[in-house]
Amino acid sequence: MLLHRPGNRVYGILAFDVASDAVSIELEEGHSWDDITTFPSYGSLNDEIVTVSGVTADTVTVERGTTATTHRAGSILFSAVIAEDVTDLQDVVTGSLVDVTGGRDFDGVIRTYDSSNLLVSDSAIPDMVVNVSPGRCVISNRLNWLTASEATAVFVAPVANPRIDLVQFTLHDGVTVKTGTEGPAPAAPALDANSIALAEVYHRVGETSIKDANDAVNGYITDRRVWL
Repeated sequence: MLLHRPGNRVYGILAFDVASDAVSIELEEGHSWDDITTFPSYGSLNDEIVTVSGVTADTVTVERGTTATTHRAGSILFSAVIAEDVTDLQDVVTGSLVDVTGGRDFDGVIRTYDSSNLLVSDSAIPDMVVNVSPGRCVISNRLNWLTASEATAVFVAPVANPRIDLVQFTLHDGVTVKTGTEGPAPAAPALDANSIALAEVYHRVGETSIKDANDAVNGYITDRRVWL
């Protein structure tokens, strides 16, 4: 039995493909596996459980079990704890693989050193379009990514009252925009299933552009990213 460790959120992204007999795994820079100081530890790599015997810089040394298989670059090595090592597991179903993330606790944007991953920002010369920077995120425990900056479709200013639109990243669909409803005190629309919020865009009647900051005249962006 296996429990993911959402409290620690220790993970790393595979820098290269991993063969089924490999005992060293190279991670991309910025991983958090060096937070683990007690070995052996355990990792969850897709459907495979590995025993981690050490971490040196970006290299994780592992022992592979009978279920060893190949893994592609970009897969995530999560830290895990074997259920037999936990004393209070009365609620865990015997023999099952239990994901205590609830399928969504791990949803969010993978942080970079400059916090630019999937950042929503205005145009160089502000207009009625916003741009989403490249980056990676996890949705329903699946790694997703945007490889190049992407501009949204042109937003339309509200007619009678303010409106809040939601810029989101949706599993399989990438960057999408959900249009809100005009009102004196507008609220952002609900997040779609299998999506994470990137930003809200507040629109004013008569606006001619959307900006990073609120200038009290035009539309503006509010960051809604949740970091992993």
